[in-house]
Amino acid sequence: MTSVTRPSNRGSRAVLVGVILGAIAAQGPLAASADSSDRTGTNGSIMTRSELSDYIGVALPEGAAIIAAEPIEGRDRALRAKLTMTPQERAALLEEAGMAQGDLTPAKAYLFGQDRDWWDPQAAGVSGAQTHLAPGRVLNVGVASGAHGSETVYIFWHHN
Repeated sequence: MTSVTRPSNRGSRAVLVGVILGAIAAQGPLAASADSSDRTGTNGSIMTRSELSDYIGVALPEGAAIIAAEPIEGRDRALRAKLTMTPQERAALLEEAGMAQGDLTPAKAYLFGQDRDWWDPQAAGVSGAQTHLAPGRVLNVGVASGAHGSETVYIFWHHN
């Protein structure tokens, strides 16, 4: 009877573990960010409030909390985000974007497309509005009532 010895792969496992730990250490802890309290990882992306503001070109209120944010790959650049904020913060966001409370209407719910996973503006009964921030840059803002006096705000931004 012949015995077969298999080569050990302990060394390659140790290297792999070292590479993974090194990559994690190089990124640094999320808590080190001044904006870390508003990071999201719901859909695999991690985006801070300031990063989201920079992406869409509109400053988000300090108290806005990101539930999820997702850049969308395709022919055009696009992003959808779901946040919670107070009615006062939502009013400030609308003003910053050049919109008014009266611009929000249930008739504009179609601007947000169909519900999918965490993106649920139709189920939430969103009222929406649209503005053109710059040539080719469009911002849709939708608002639905949330828990404990907060509001859920849906943002769909695209640049073509």
